[in-house]
Amino acid sequence: MQNQVLDVIKARRSIRAYKSDALPKEQVETLVNAALHSPSAMNLRPWHIIAVTDRELINQMDKELVEELRAMGDPAIISRLDSRGNKSIYDAPALFLITTKKVKGFEDIDAGIMAQSICLAAKSMGLDSVMIAMLRALFASEKGQSYKSKLKFPPEHDFVIAVAVGHANQEAPPRELTFDDKVTYIG
Repeated sequence: MQNQVLDVIKARRSIRAYKSDALPKEQVETLVNAALHSPSAMNLRPWHIIAVTDRELINQMDKELVEELRAMGDPAIISRLDSRGNKSIYDAPALFLITTKKVKGFEDIDAGIMAQSICLAAKSMGLDSVMIAMLRALFASEKGQSYKSKLKFPPEHDFVIAVAVGHANQEAPPRELTFDDKVTYIG
């Protein structure tokens, strides 16, 4: 079966290099609107989205996140950072931060659904994206409170996940799917 939504799902890849082109305000607002149309458990909508297009702030967050991750001393993380040019936001011109408050225990799932909505909407608009959970390290650090203030986190909200969006500056390899141990059909 094939349709436009399925094509977008199949075409979407995590992109880790972006062109410097800024996103027009209309595109940013369209992505926010798509995110806000996401479902949530019991329709509680515990999330808040912060759309950041301030390149200086994004670059500062990226630099300080890399410093935090390197300070952890995990060889696997350091190797990954090295292989990605010490970038974690990848020069994306837009960053969508999703925060939630604790209500019923499904907040992380709700935020993940919202992040996927942004990714799929971006792809349908000719843009690319990558979800970034590693920013948790920055918000959990000593600098975290300062960033929460700068980014105007709502009271009682914690960072869950971010989505970097922009025009790809790399080709993504085709996705290789294996179904052997990933799917069980019953009935």
